[in-house]
Amino acid sequence: GGGGGGKLVPEKRVKDKFSYTWNQLAANSDTKMIVEDEELALSQIEFKVNNDVYGAKISIERYDHLPFVNTFPGAVYKNLEISNLNLAEYLEDSYNINFKIPLLWLDDYYLSKRDVKLYFYNGFSWEEQPTLFGETDGSFVHFTAKTNHFGYFVIGVAESIEKITVEKSSDLINDSEGNLVVQTVSNGEKIALQKPSSRTEVYLIIGT
Repeated sequence: GGGGGGKLVPEKRVKDKFSYTWNQLAANSDTKMIVEDEELALSQIEFKVNNDVYGAKISIERYDHLPFVNTFPGAVYKNLEISNLNLAEYLEDSYNINFKIPLLWLDDYYLSKRDVKLYFYNGFSWEEQPTLFGETDGSFVHFTAKTNHFGYFVIGVAESIEKITVEKSSDLINDSEGNLVVQTVSNGEKIALQKPSSRTEVYLIIGT
């Protein structure tokens, strides 16, 4: 066996992938790419090109863990890479990304749809992209984000988390599964608590 170092190039661990290639795109035409893989969370990408384009391609990939990036500081719904071929330089403006998140995911993490954003990794940190929430269809909340970037993205909620301790377990409220406890304290801050087998850890969500 060798030394203790890891691989120089980490494996990207692609879980799902979807791509589409256009033989030709007409200048100033609106184009919609329907994403036919629900595991990617994206439903549609919309863009406009400022010139005739031939052989353009968009690819979307989902990962368990993104390589070569700083850990996203918050709750992650999806890790994605959106890449292009022969397209970025012809975009008229930013492009739209439509995605959806299950209401159950928000409920499990005690998150608000207002806090869900698309984030782009700029090589050093995560940048929030303009994101609006739309209709709720009963099972999912639908969102539209704008970006002019290609690369690594996270759909999620950024938050500051500070570990604290709880003196009285009787003050805590168990959820239906008994493994997550949430309590709103007097100043309106929310405490989310997990119970590992050996000890109790509590995380105070400071804000977004």
